[in-house]
Amino acid sequence: MRRGRRSFASEAGQSVVIVALMFAILMAGGAMAIDVGRFYAERRFLQGAVDAAALACARTYARTQQDAAAAWSAADEVLHDRNLKGNPLGLTVTYPPQGSETYDDNVVAEQNLNGGILPVSTSGLGCRVAITVAVPTYLIKVVSPALNVIGMTTRAYAKAKGGMLPSVVKRYENASDNDGVDNGSPNEFIDHTMAQNADSSCTVSNPAGCTPASLANKGQEFVLFGASQKANNDSSFRGYIGLDIRDFSTEVGGALQHDSYNGVAADASVNTLKDFEAQWIDKGYPGPDICAVTPGDFKPCAQIAAINGSSSGIFIDEYERFFRSFAQTSSVGDIILLQLYDGTVKKVPDFTMNPPTLTVPASGSVPPVSVPYSMSTQFAASAAQICTEVIPDNGTVTNGGGDTTGRDPFVTGAIPLAAGTGLCTGRGANTFASNPTPVGASTYGQTWSPGTATAAQRGIYQVFLRGTASEPYTSRVHSFPVKVFVGGQTRDYVTTASVTQRSVSMASLPASVSFTAVVETGTGSNKWRTSGSTLDGPVTVSWDSCPRDDTGVTVLTCYIGSPGITSTSVTAGNTVSLTVSTSGVATQRTYVGWVRTTGYSNGGYPVTHLWEVRLDVDQATGGTTDYVDVIGYAAFEITNITSNDVYGRAVSGAYYDPNDPSLAIAKKIVLVPWETP
Repeated sequence: MRRGRRSFASEAGQSVVIVALMFAILMAGGAMAIDVGRFYAERRFLQGAVDAAALACARTYARTQQDAAAAWSAADEVLHDRNLKGNPLGLTVTYPPQGSETYDDNVVAEQNLNGGILPVSTSGLGCRVAITVAVPTYLIKVVSPALNVIGMTTRAYAKAKGGMLPSVVKRYENASDNDGVDNGSPNEFIDHTMAQNADSSCTVSNPAGCTPASLANKGQEFVLFGASQKANNDSSFRGYIGLDIRDFSTEVGGALQHDSYNGVAADASVNTLKDFEAQWIDKGYPGPDICAVTPGDFKPCAQIAAINGSSSGIFIDEYERFFRSFAQTSSVGDIILLQLYDGTVKKVPDFTMNPPTLTVPASGSVPPVSVPYSMSTQFAASAAQICTEVIPDNGTVTNGGGDTTGRDPFVTGAIPLAAGTGLCTGRGANTFASNPTPVGASTYGQTWSPGTATAAQRGIYQVFLRGTASEPYTSRVHSFPVKVFVGGQTRDYVTTASVTQRSVSMASLPASVSFTAVVETGTGSNKWRTSGSTLDGPVTVSWDSCPRDDTGVTVLTCYIGSPGITSTSVTAGNTVSLTVSTSGVATQRTYVGWVRTTGYSNGGYPVTHLWEVRLDVDQATGGTTDYVDVIGYAAFEITNITSNDVYGRAVSGAYYDPNDPSLAIAKKIVLVPWETP
């Protein structure tokens, strides 16, 4: 018994030691848990503060177009609003003033920042914010006096990212007019990325003389994209692009090879593209960005698929859904980042022309004009050349009756057409300098000297310039209408249409397809007058030719208003519905027709216009071949959104690099990992 008692006493002594040790461990663990909890509470609070400060800093840096002092102040204000002195631990949190930032190991580099607010623009615009504090321990120091404080650095990096939208804007309007005077005329040369009233004194090749747009000095308002903003050579293109389909320069085994991104097939149909890309109007394009372009050079990496105008409706709806305009806020509209193009839609392999306007005196020498050509990369790399000829408005191009006024100077012979020679025999070659175009050119400007007018009668008429390619692209033949002003006639009306191209399927083909044209009075002193003492006459709208396919066979019937009626007279300011009966159309065909409008201004001077309409049957089956060349990037403020158009004005100049810090004004400001360049 005595031996047993001694054994129990010994074990009791051991238990006291074990309990004491366990108590010490529990105390240390509790101390650590408490102090770690305090540490993370402080870190969570400070992280929210630096995140908000970085976002405010980057946004202000972008909005003020890189005013570093204003950006620093915006972050500083946010940090004060977060009441850093009232943080969970009651610490006094400080950070260096502007210009005195601190860095890890004293190595001055953006990613080494450990104290301060640092606006940056070395790899795109952004702002880094870092705060370092010494968090005092509460219980750990009792166990380990050396751990009386724990150092903590909290960082945040906000950067302007993405935001490009699937639309392009014509940088230039009426590029043939460079008189250096901004008189507000709709025919005046305008660089849309320049400030209003300082946008006409430069040229396409030389921006000197114009002032780039900015937030403080915005550009003039115009239609960015939509029904009223058509390409110079393709009335069906309204400015919508397939950002994910690029580089049309390569052909392998007769098949075009495009670059494609984000899961979009290189041969995606137009409908696939428009449905897929509508989401980016809300979220912004996720990338990859288009490459930085080179002045005066069309780079393959900036060749972007074009989406025809029949797809414009869904885009307009999405813009109206997600963006506010100046008209809605009466103060400032949302700012968007858009690509710029030269106004020309191209085909692969192909060429296009920017048709000029022609001013003709009643008698005497007709002043020469420039006829600029653009050739795709693939076309320029071949041995193909282009012969240019003049085609009068006599029905040759439109497959119709031609001019109805009897006064068109190219039809009546008031401006005689000369026969060509050499490679361009029969194509009016002696009226063009260096006809045909040289081999290997990517751009080329011909000088057109129409000759001498004899008793040309005043009015506004049409003539066609036709370009015909040689081997190996002899199938490439394009005719471009040119507006001819004769004898000082300036009074004019405007014909517009929300849709000029319809795409239909044989599987669900309606009995008829409608096209709507609006005859508008125009603007300014030269508009068509429907009231007052000098009234202009009504405008006749008629089918010059019903759409036909490329074989020249017409199987369709057309009418205006009701069957059997192919012509109607309206007062300017009215809408006309034109209908194509689809009975007899064939699949995989495109049908092209022409509508003519003719009116007589006060004094009996004729004004005639032509409008091309297209009907595509089962043609959107994949493999787009239309593209535009991106020539730069700019930020635009939305001023108004209608059912057909998005209006805006530039708030930045044009830049060749999509990541130029000056464009950050239109990008989304987001938090990114600290290690991001």
